[in-house]
Amino acid sequence: MFRVLLSLVLLIAIPACGPVEPKDEVPVAPEAIDTRDGTFHLLLEAVPQPYVAGRDSALMVTVESEGEVDTTATMTVQPWMPDHDHGISPGPTVTATEDGRLQADWMFSMPGRWELTLDIDGEAGSDSVVVAYDVD
Repeated sequence: MFRVLLSLVLLIAIPACGPVEPKDEVPVAPEAIDTRDGTFHLLLEAVPQPYVAGRDSALMVTVESEGEVDTTATMTVQPWMPDHDHGISPGPTVTATEDGRLQADWMFSMPGRWELTLDIDGEAGSDSVVVAYDVD
């Protein structure tokens, strides 16, 4: 009887100990991505790649809407380290470049997996996306 009960407990408990699938997969180091609602298509260039903790980092973003570059777009970037439940301070500064891209500048405080939430406002509306980068 004990073996039957132990077997039942193990059958119930073992699947619960398996890996948990994330609800939404965050893409790692994409070169291009659409925002959540598809309002914008973003071309991304991480500088340097790979990112290195304690050194200046930048993300160059070209914002496109309906196949055209939106040079009026603005962006905020919020870095977040999910494994340690913290961001960085001060946050990134974002400037427009002469070639119509947006450049976010900051410094990662430590190595590991970081997620960047990009909030975009432009002629087509407002939208956001989350991308991840592994920092050395």
